[in-house]
Amino acid sequence: MINDSCGHTAGDRMLAMVAKAMQACLGPQEQLARLAGDEFGLVICNRSALSVAQLLKQMIAQVSLQVLNDKNCNYKVGLSIGVAFGRAPYIDAQELLKDADIACIAAKAKGANQIHFYDDKDKELTYQRNAPKWAVRIAQAIEENELILYYQPIRGLGSGPQRQRMEILLRIQEPCGRILAPAQFIAAAERFKLMPDIDKEVIRKAFLWLSLHPVLWPDHCISFNLSGNSLGAEGMVEYIAQQQHIFDIPSQCICFEITETTAIQNRNRGMEMLKQLRKLGFSFALDDFGSGFASYGYLRELPVDYVKIDGCFIKNLAVNAKDYAIVKSIQDVCRVMGIETVAEFVENQDIIDRLLSIGINYAQGYAIGRPQPLANYREQYEMRLAQRA
Repeated sequence: MINDSCGHTAGDRMLAMVAKAMQACLGPQEQLARLAGDEFGLVICNRSALSVAQLLKQMIAQVSLQVLNDKNCNYKVGLSIGVAFGRAPYIDAQELLKDADIACIAAKAKGANQIHFYDDKDKELTYQRNAPKWAVRIAQAIEENELILYYQPIRGLGSGPQRQRMEILLRIQEPCGRILAPAQFIAAAERFKLMPDIDKEVIRKAFLWLSLHPVLWPDHCISFNLSGNSLGAEGMVEYIAQQQHIFDIPSQCICFEITETTAIQNRNRGMEMLKQLRKLGFSFALDDFGSGFASYGYLRELPVDYVKIDGCFIKNLAVNAKDYAIVKSIQDVCRVMGIETVAEFVENQDIIDRLLSIGINYAQGYAIGRPQPLANYREQYEMRLAQRA
């Protein structure tokens, strides 16, 4: 802010004042260095955690007293401090610096003038530390064809003939056979902008699978999740159209899902992409509806065919009158708009009974079916048909 308002010379003056104030708090054996921009590093030896905390609080107090006067304006700055401990002789300077940097991110998240001590047990900090490794692992999984597809069935609750529906889910299968769930790697993929590559690979694999089972085309529809990174990504529409052409898949077999939050955050470019894909004949579902801030009026703008009601309203539907009222209102509005509804997180028959009374069109959850490898679907489907015959 100081650089933007007063210029870099004034910014450098402020940094010099901050460095001098911090240095004044340190003993002769403690070192201060500027790492980059407005980042400094401290090396503190032979102090207890309590002593370090007291020193850093003193440092924050001294820095807060520094005032830069420039162009009749006064400027002050604060400190966010991340602390990591190393014990000789097992000190890896690079690892220690990385841990301190991660702790500093956590300190910033707390607000101004905060201190955070790195802890291996801190789940969020552990994720921040391991995220780069996961990014490499994901890229490797794509390169070595380790992404595998699962499906979860979506059952129609109405009477009469309906398309068989399922949502495509992603897993990583390691060489040892262990299956990694998306909760372990999706956040890292989003952080490092790998989701478009993942989405493309999922689309390619699913289109390939459909091309091998044309008998399913007349009465099946599979849904894919499109991530926020993919929504409006350059070349994504062209890639989808190319895969459809290569595998000759009918558009009515495909439905793309975007979350409510993603749709809001990527409103303009997302809307354009949806319009382009709709011209190709694909359908769309708005996922996790109710979890974000979308209003019913927003549904009028989005070219969606289905609304998937967030599981937070479904899991207690049978015992919570407020959830029942919310789900019913969503169903009533969607019915008037010509949008079909899907209830997520359906885990028992009591919930199914409530959904039927409300008029929800489809249900998805463990009471309907658990995720299974897509490779097994055709065999299981034919077994069900044989049992009905």
